[in-house]
Amino acid sequence: SSGDELVPPDRQPGPGQIRDSNRFTLAAHLRRLGFPVVDFGNAPDREEAIEALFRQAAERCDALVSTGGVSVGDYDLTKQVLARLGQVDFWRIAIRPGKPLAFGQVASKPAFGLPGNPVSSLVVLDQVVRPALRQMAGHTRLYRPTYTATLEGALRRQAGRTEFIRAVITWRDGGFTARSTGPQGSGILKSLARANGFIIIPSETAELPDGARVDCQLFTEEI
Repeated sequence: SSGDELVPPDRQPGPGQIRDSNRFTLAAHLRRLGFPVVDFGNAPDREEAIEALFRQAAERCDALVSTGGVSVGDYDLTKQVLARLGQVDFWRIAIRPGKPLAFGQVASKPAFGLPGNPVSSLVVLDQVVRPALRQMAGHTRLYRPTYTATLEGALRRQAGRTEFIRAVITWRDGGFTARSTGPQGSGILKSLARANGFIIIPSETAELPDGARVDCQLFTEEI
């Protein structure tokens, strides 16, 4: 993870500080998926510090996953460091949450620069990093199965990006139902903690009425 504002989870944040939650939630998710994790800690907002951790990771690991520093602020330095060390193949993808993803290579190792917002980082890990690592590990089933469910409660949002709505998905009367967990801001981690899946809204769709048929994915154990 990167950012001067980050403090360990067991430390009370001071003014302008937040707890470094992403590093621990991302590592826990990766371990649950069966991938050994090497934790390189937190880098301050200095290019030389971020570069040093990238170099260490590229020497020891098959893939690099970082969080933070990939947006457009003055201290978002991860993308610049990635470009200097290797290459940036693309930056930003049309999903919500999780748009500011940087992907490239360092010493021929794939490097994923995830967003800093907690939900954004986990959505990108699940939808982009997970299938890539599964392919590297030799799996043939890369993506979560998609099911059709009946929506409980109308949904309205701004069209333009595929959106992954955190949802509670239930099997009832021979079919799935799906309802949002509530406010969907990318910093609202409890919206994901309360969910057992995603409702997937296509980029061109702005409104879905109560009772609409929607695509969804369940958070299930790996097979």
